[in-house]
Amino acid sequence: MNSLVLVAIPLAVLSSALAAIRPKVALTLIAFLTALGTFNVLGFFGLDTLWGMQPGPSKIAFYLFLPGLVVALLLRLRFPILPRTKHAVALVLILTISLLAGVFLAYDQAVAFKAWTGLVRWTVLWGLCVLLLTFEDCKWIIKLWIAFVVCVNMLYIFSFIGIGQQLAAKSFIIGSHDGRFEIIGQDPNYWATFILVTLTTLVIWRPWRSGFITSLFSLIMISGGLLTGSRSFLVTLALLSVIVAVKTIRKRPKMVACRLVSVLLFLFLIAVLSYEFDLIDALDHLYSRGLKQRSEVYLWSIYNLPKTVLVGLGPENMPLVYDQLRPTGFITSGSSSHNMYLEVLNAGGIVPLIVFAAFLVYTLKTCAMRARIPPLQESDRRFLAAIRWSILVVMLEGMFLSLAWINWVWVLLALPFLRHTKHMNMKQEPSLMS
Repeated sequence: MNSLVLVAIPLAVLSSALAAIRPKVALTLIAFLTALGTFNVLGFFGLDTLWGMQPGPSKIAFYLFLPGLVVALLLRLRFPILPRTKHAVALVLILTISLLAGVFLAYDQAVAFKAWTGLVRWTVLWGLCVLLLTFEDCKWIIKLWIAFVVCVNMLYIFSFIGIGQQLAAKSFIIGSHDGRFEIIGQDPNYWATFILVTLTTLVIWRPWRSGFITSLFSLIMISGGLLTGSRSFLVTLALLSVIVAVKTIRKRPKMVACRLVSVLLFLFLIAVLSYEFDLIDALDHLYSRGLKQRSEVYLWSIYNLPKTVLVGLGPENMPLVYDQLRPTGFITSGSSSHNMYLEVLNAGGIVPLIVFAAFLVYTLKTCAMRARIPPLQESDRRFLAAIRWSILVVMLEGMFLSLAWINWVWVLLALPFLRHTKHMNMKQEPSLMS
């Protein structure tokens, strides 16, 4: 313990100095580390907790850099922010404050307060990104996320087909949960959601000019997503495909025939590969789980709506009171709401849910409005479209997963509000004034 403290003190000083001098580098690093999810880094040092905490990589980086980032803010007392960002800040503040009622009236106030402070931490990260980063900086974050997902997926795919198994086994990042692909800090469902978000940005934005690279990376991501065994991944991917198909038919009917032929050829190739390598049997066990637990947790939230509609049960308190409030015949343990919107409702009631939904819609609208600004280049319009669709992915996946308190989700939600310094200034954004 003492040796760890001796290392942590100079590390904190150096990290704070770096954050004060180069805040963009510090925030980019924190944003990248959110891709690793949450796991106890102290385990690598033989410790279970430190001062009551089990910090993950992004949490450690956040606290190490936070003093320097505060100094950077104080040194820049006047900096331009988008007018719509002020409204977004107000919504985030209302969301965090409105959850306090659920914290004070929670079944276990200690658990609720700890979960609430976690949300505050990531909303503070959201605010720091909005205030200190620019539109150009966030492109590096997305590129790092894409590169990370491709590398990790490729390594697991190689191990799955029998190549590089020793390398994958030695990697502390890659794991398997009942045969399903996951990484150390994200279980298969959450990792699949992150894959789908990066896949969406890759396909729409196309950060690399080479169509071959985009196609290869997309194939690697889709393959990795299938190996997670996440049914929400398949459902969301299907919903997005239907939405894109409808939009394409309405806007460019002449392209439909050509695209249809391409899709049929792609499906034929997948069918041939599935038959040749017996992929159906290989993947069948990944999707053989039942849906009883998830459906009963949804029904539990609806059944207890009279108890949660005003102030909720408190953040992270739903598993603690599940057995006491469950109807007869339901499963005996509910560890999660399995739904982002029910998660917020169970945590704080109807007011936080309305504010959270309004914030998500407002974020989508901001992306759409910024994409219509004349000075933007075509690549920037594609990037804004990619962010908009990625947020839509989160909203769709949120119907199946509890994503409201996930760290990388809040980084994603900050990107539409970053100021754009390369092609425009604040005076060139009249459409954002409302």
